[in-house]
Amino acid sequence: MKKDKITLKFTLLVILIILLNFQSKATSTLDSLKAEINKDLKWFNNTRDHELVDSIIMDDLEERLKKNLLKLLTFKEMANLNLKEFPNLKLDASTNDSLKIRFYSFGYLSGATGYEYKTTIIQWQNKNGKLFSYAISSKIGGTIGQISKLKPNLYLLRAQDSSTTNLYVIQFKGDFLILNYPAFIRSPNIKLDHMDITFNPKTQTLLIASYPEVGLNTYDLLQSMRYHSETNPSYKKIITMFENFFNNCKDEYNCSLRLKFTGLKFIE
Repeated sequence: MKKDKITLKFTLLVILIILLNFQSKATSTLDSLKAEINKDLKWFNNTRDHELVDSIIMDDLEERLKKNLLKLLTFKEMANLNLKEFPNLKLDASTNDSLKIRFYSFGYLSGATGYEYKTTIIQWQNKNGKLFSYAISSKIGGTIGQISKLKPNLYLLRAQDSSTTNLYVIQFKGDFLILNYPAFIRSPNIKLDHMDITFNPKTQTLLIASYPEVGLNTYDLLQSMRYHSETNPSYKKIITMFENFFNNCKDEYNCSLRLKFTGLKFIE
């Protein structure tokens, strides 16, 4: 009996040592990753120092930083990221529901106009608290400034890239992020230029209106979708829908279109 107790104590001690060693290695990995990220983040401070930006290979730097952030945001300790630890990293939008969705971004200004090249990473968690991340800027350009819930697993994102507004619906299925949900006819998104766009979460309605001081120009407002219609053929039907509506507006300075979310799609 005494021998069994000694064996049990020894076994528990070995397990404890292994766990402490594993935790120590995980902490060391996390600290090392944070240091590497902050070393690269210092270059993404939105300054317009063209000579400085041109002196380094920003594409390679952005790719390395993105890869490290994607890894960092899956650590359970990063469920509530302390932005004070990461200068130049921004939290653009978030939710307080069970998915705890977060949109983190970094960027830099380049060129004479100071255009901002931005990288955005989405972080979310499953019902067990496991964290996931994805570089969503490969699908959605600009700054994601708003996220609205449509139904338990669907969300409407609003991103702004200069004068272009990108409305994008994302879906979650289990642990997976779905980026091709056909919320607008057959497309997950629409892009509109120089339009006043608001979403009412209570009525689940999008209001797309012309600015009174600017007026309506059908070609301009659909320019972004026209440009990408070859890579996204579903834009063609959406363009036709908008053209048919806006070309029949009697007052170009007071013209608006409402799109209602039915629970599955946005319809006119």
